[in-house]
Amino acid sequence: VFDGPIASRSLAAIHQARVLRQMGLHEEAQDTYEWAGEDAALIKDRELEGRALLGLAALSGQQGNYPRVIDYGMQALKKLPEDSE
Repeated sequence: VFDGPIASRSLAAIHQARVLRQMGLHEEAQDTYEWAGEDAALIKDRELEGRALLGLAALSGQQGNYPRVIDYGMQALKKLPEDSE
């Protein structure tokens, strides 16, 4: 988990998306979380995919879109390994 250049880029993008979300740049955060999730899926890193989905859930919560929070949360639960924090 988190090994290699694509994984490092995906993890950095997740952190960047969190900062964008906290700054109120929701569209940019959405794009960045999605990009990070796509990279994670490319390398089959379920932990990073789950983190990106949790970020999208947090963003949806900030926007008041609670059905999307549940949707992204459920997707994250399916992706995250059982031993994940």
